[in-house]
Amino acid sequence: MVLILTHHSNLDESQLFYEILCKTLDTLRSSEAEVTIAEASATLAELALQNSSITAPFDGVVTEQYTDVGQWVEAGTPLFKLVAKDAYLIEAQVDASDWALVSIDQSVSLTTESAPDEQWQSNVTWIAPTVAPNDRDSKAVAIRFPFGTNAPPLLLGQEVDAELVLEAVENALTLPLSAMVEHKPGEYIVFVARNNEAKRQAVEVGLQNATHAEILSGISENDAVIFARQARLTDGLAIEVE
Repeated sequence: MVLILTHHSNLDESQLFYEILCKTLDTLRSSEAEVTIAEASATLAELALQNSSITAPFDGVVTEQYTDVGQWVEAGTPLFKLVAKDAYLIEAQVDASDWALVSIDQSVSLTTESAPDEQWQSNVTWIAPTVAPNDRDSKAVAIRFPFGTNAPPLLLGQEVDAELVLEAVENALTLPLSAMVEHKPGEYIVFVARNNEAKRQAVEVGLQNATHAEILSGISENDAVIFARQARLTDGLAIEVE
């Protein structure tokens, strides 16, 4: 049996320690690189999530959607219409020829079909700075006003009838527009019942709204005006007053 004795010098131990240290440092650097790569991947994933998310500056309700989930669109393509939950406003259109008669804080009378027996008031708070085509392809100016006091419950997109008081006359004699005939531009006639005959009578018209006109002269409040409806009236036509 042969016994061989070996001896490691301090140089051999130092070399072994150096090699272990280098491997440890390599492992550490590799781990640090992997952490850096993972952090970069997480940052990229967060950016991708942010880029794929749409955030509005206010809380609201989506009233219209123009695209579907997963659809590719170009930058600037409208995706949906969002209406803020707070500070709802009503928008109306005013004929471009009348916009100069509208002013901030002007009174507006409002009605809606969902509450036919109610009428409430509001005031104009905004007038558009530009003229644009409306739904009837006419030139119009948009105005906005809040719901106003004593407004009934209203839904987004609900139609409301708005009447702006541009001019007002107290105790005016008025007639429905349906009872008048405009035989020339700006010149109107009516038929009144006198001695069982229909008599043609010219009237002078003042202020008008969507349904009625102010009568300045031509008839009095005691005259019986005939509503022709589908009948064709002529001057002197015999009639029977019921």
